[in-house]
Amino acid sequence: MRRYVGRIDRPVQVVLVEGNTHAQRVIAGELQKDPRIDLRAIASSLQDVKRILAQQEFDVMLLDLQLQSGQCLDVIDQVKQCMPLVEVVATSIDDDEELAMLAFEKG
Repeated sequence: MRRYVGRIDRPVQVVLVEGNTHAQRVIAGELQKDPRIDLRAIASSLQDVKRILAQQEFDVMLLDLQLQSGQCLDVIDQVKQCMPLVEVVATSIDDDEELAMLAFEKG
């Protein structure tokens, strides 16, 4: 397990989890333009996320809260259990305040 030891001298390693293919392309394109970001993997399903968690190291996960009927909350739990130092940033096009608060409470 990695520990944060101060200043980061490398790009932030990001995993994008987005179920909408158009949004996925747009977000990935913007992330790839930034030299401070290393887009490590892109997932569009829970199966992809499980594979990435087993195979990749990363610093930040951008997580679509609408991924497969709200099962994104389980993803947050899995990430925090396997990689407690990873930051999960929840994204959504909906204004489901209850789901957003649940995601916030999980970390």
